[in-house]
Amino acid sequence: MLAVLGSVAIWGSRSVVATKLTSTDTVIADPKLGHDESVLRAKEPMTMKQEVLDQTSTEGVSASKQEPLPSSPRTALFDQLPDNDTPLSISFPDLKRRAEQGDVKANCRLGIDLAKCTFAQEATKASESVVRDASSSRASASQVEQRVTEAAELAERGNQFAKLCEGFEIPRDVTPWKYQLRAAQAGHVPSMVRFAIQPPLSESMFGSELDGWKAYQENAGNLLRIAAARGDRTAYYYLHWIYAGYPTSGGVELLPPNDSLALAYALASLQSVDAQSRPGLQRSIDRLRARMSAQQIAEAQAHVPALASVPSRSNQGINIDQNLVPDDSDECRDLE
Repeated sequence: MLAVLGSVAIWGSRSVVATKLTSTDTVIADPKLGHDESVLRAKEPMTMKQEVLDQTSTEGVSASKQEPLPSSPRTALFDQLPDNDTPLSISFPDLKRRAEQGDVKANCRLGIDLAKCTFAQEATKASESVVRDASSSRASASQVEQRVTEAAELAERGNQFAKLCEGFEIPRDVTPWKYQLRAAQAGHVPSMVRFAIQPPLSESMFGSELDGWKAYQENAGNLLRIAAARGDRTAYYYLHWIYAGYPTSGGVELLPPNDSLALAYALASLQSVDAQSRPGLQRSIDRLRARMSAQQIAEAQAHVPALASVPSRSNQGINIDQNLVPDDSDECRDLE
């Protein structure tokens, strides 16, 4: 279920990159990022017992001491965020200043807004590319029509952020993924999930964003585990996806495959996804069962109640088919 929209890495039907990272690659760290040892530790294979203990207790997942973001003055004015539809051409200078000073809300907001503009830019490029390919190919009339329709849909998805991104070009020295990761490592659960599922990184420019892809590989899997431990059911679904060995953004391995964990998370997700997504999840469950032994299935089923008992963050009715975290810029205002 991984797709690439133009150059933006988005979980969907395909993921094609020229280079893959290995576990020996070194993360190029941003000195302003807070590094949580539980997030950055080496990804070793987990046993079912270890995973469930981690997910039903904060120990082992989020208890490590985290290096704080740079300190900054706290005032009522400092805590305010601009309205959600404020163009980045207006809000960016102040948000960037605040983010660099350590304001988690500003990092959260920039992580969302810059990702939207990255998406919009890449959607436009993808739309233009589809049109060019359709006009230059030997495809039938119906195939050309289908591709033109796809191009229009891509353009429409990019245009939804026109007001936010109009007149704004992301500076070359600004890396959107760092803001998203800062908010995630500061403990903001929605940012953890956003960074893991739809990082603002380009697959077509994989080599030029290698530091971002390395940070993604080193952090995304464990950020999902932390989000799941804190009750995010979207994280449950994508942990099932990763543990099942399905492809991820950039084609990188985020966690070692584990069919028992994949099945446990899939079963624990069944009550959280919406009616449209449930058949696809059920097919994945069936595929997992078909390749597992009776003992593995029993082990997975035995731990579903523990995972299901983790208090939910109320993200029910999840539409997995869209493969996108719903837009909720207000989530940044809820940070303490």
